[in-house]
Amino acid sequence: MQIRVERDALVDAIGWVSRTLPARPTNPVLRNVLFSIDTSNVKPLVITTFDGDSLSDIHIAADIDTPGSVLISGQLLQAVVRMLPNAPVVMNIDDNGVKVTCGRAEFQLPVANASTFPQLPDMPAACGSVPGATLAGAVGQVAVAAGKSLARADLLGIHVEFRGNHIRLVATDRHRLSLREVGWSANTTLDDIQVLVPARAFNDIARALASAESVDLYFDADPKNRRYIGFEANDRRTITQLMGEKFNEYEHIIPQASTTTVRFDSADLMEAAKRVNTIAASRTTMINNMRLDFTESTITLSASGENSSAREVIDCVVSGEGVEYIVFNADYLIDGVNVVNAPITALSMTDSRRIAMLQGAAGMDADVVDNFKHLIAPSRL
Repeated sequence: MQIRVERDALVDAIGWVSRTLPARPTNPVLRNVLFSIDTSNVKPLVITTFDGDSLSDIHIAADIDTPGSVLISGQLLQAVVRMLPNAPVVMNIDDNGVKVTCGRAEFQLPVANASTFPQLPDMPAACGSVPGATLAGAVGQVAVAAGKSLARADLLGIHVEFRGNHIRLVATDRHRLSLREVGWSANTTLDDIQVLVPARAFNDIARALASAESVDLYFDADPKNRRYIGFEANDRRTITQLMGEKFNEYEHIIPQASTTTVRFDSADLMEAAKRVNTIAASRTTMINNMRLDFTESTITLSASGENSSAREVIDCVVSGEGVEYIVFNADYLIDGVNVVNAPITALSMTDSRRIAMLQGAAGMDADVVDNFKHLIAPSRL
């Protein structure tokens, strides 16, 4: 079998599928990239990887003399493709291997029989679509709050609720919680469908498809058959296995009211917090707390270490009953303001011991953007 393909198209394709090319697979055959032919598609070359839980594939244009399929060593192929000169690529494949020719460069790579590759999961049913930039922004805002410890598998995912014409995404590590709602175009009426998607994979997928005008979503409405969720855009597809754990109830955690709201310039606080955090992060203990003291017009950020301290003052606007101070994990505060992603951040509190909430606003007097909430549990002194 001979395949002729443009160099940039091949580089882009290998970059896409490398996301699900495992470094240490339980089944050694998964180290390979599957090349197959779909003669019904105007872009007939299909390149696929599978790590046992997630699949990625892409269709690209190519001239092919004989339909067939083959497995090519993924690690070697990645290394070779990155170094190819700017010229068309010709791949001559037989039982002895694949000869890759690009300009004056030639490479001989090993191949394996495609029949040894495991059966791939089918794409679930099409359910709707959402703009790529919207999906990437929402997942990025929520993923920061997902857990990192393998000891709590249920916290490693992003909880996704399909509620009619909008989707709600929620993640928490028990110290913070992020909630974002986005609109989407549903193909059918979907109410009260909930899935748990691995946060790292979901964030990676959403970032990779951020430039797509529209991302199609696939999953089975019947919970008995609901094992995978799929995404497709721009000839790229990915399917990832859903998590089986149950996401804990969370709505009772979200504050329904607050007594104090402090508004500040997001960039000012981020810069000040990063400077003060040089001291907070230098502590030999695992606790890198940052204290925020409030007056009617200022916030004083402070932290102390071993024989060291830092403080900085920024302007703010306070409304409601005065909370004198609150203490946060410094990294959680910086992450939270960052994902608010708005010129102004509104910090809502009841007192220094209860959960606080961050939301964004376009200006000091503008309404908060209600489709995103980031909750942080305060630390103790």
